[in-house]
Amino acid sequence: MKAYRPKASNASLSIRYALMSLCLSAVCHSVIFSHLSKKISYDRMSMLIILFNVISVGAMSILSIFADRVNNKHTGVRLSVFLTVLGYFLPPSFGIDLKIVLLGLGSALFYSFASSSVLSRSSGKSRGIGLLIGGQSMGLACASYAGFFAHLLAPLLMILAVPSDKYQSDDTEEEKTAKRSAFSLLPLLFVGLSYLLLSFEFSSFRFDWNLSFKTQFQLLFVIGLGRAVGGFLSDRIGRIITVAASVSSGTVLICFCADDKRLSLLGLFYSQCHLRRC
Repeated sequence: MKAYRPKASNASLSIRYALMSLCLSAVCHSVIFSHLSKKISYDRMSMLIILFNVISVGAMSILSIFADRVNNKHTGVRLSVFLTVLGYFLPPSFGIDLKIVLLGLGSALFYSFASSSVLSRSSGKSRGIGLLIGGQSMGLACASYAGFFAHLLAPLLMILAVPSDKYQSDDTEEEKTAKRSAFSLLPLLFVGLSYLLLSFEFSSFRFDWNLSFKTQFQLLFVIGLGRAVGGFLSDRIGRIITVAASVSSGTVLICFCADDKRLSLLGLFYSQCHLRRC
């Protein structure tokens, strides 16, 4: 019997990291929102959520510098899975804060090395990073629906981390220089304005029909699906057109149809189909 060898292509790498993003996000948030809910108070849970976000987001700015300098980035991904699984199985009696710190470090390591790996071999395309970020929101949706998902997705996360990643980019130095020189400040300004508009929408509008955990699952799942689809659309029709169409259509639906659940979900889907990369 031949040993299993993963397919050396960008497509298989993007799909695998997207699934790992879903699993890791579901595991981390299930521990906080479900597994520890009966052992801690609501106030402490709020502080643990802040601690997790500070570590997972704040440490990425530092870890990303090292991730870009490492050739075999899958080593960092495996280390992130080890820390995440260690934090998941660590008994609460050993320290609840320690569990959250390990989960936060695992999340920061994974998204630093996985995003660096995907972007370094994306050839200017957005679908890979779109799948990666979309998987994060879908994992959060699974965790909000039921904490039991973590028991299924934690073993799957370890299985997906086992195969090695030996695929290397075929881009020459001249092609990389040409891609860097093609960068323009106009798309960056346009994307920044679109993010400000979306932030205003999510902080100002209220969805009165959001009353159950099932509805929250639908909200997060639609957001994750929109982020994943947005990467493919930007590669097909262009990034500026994708941002303009998604933000404008999503804004109209959310502003004028906030009372209608289906149209609001459709507006959230459109609003998340914006640019994944500048």
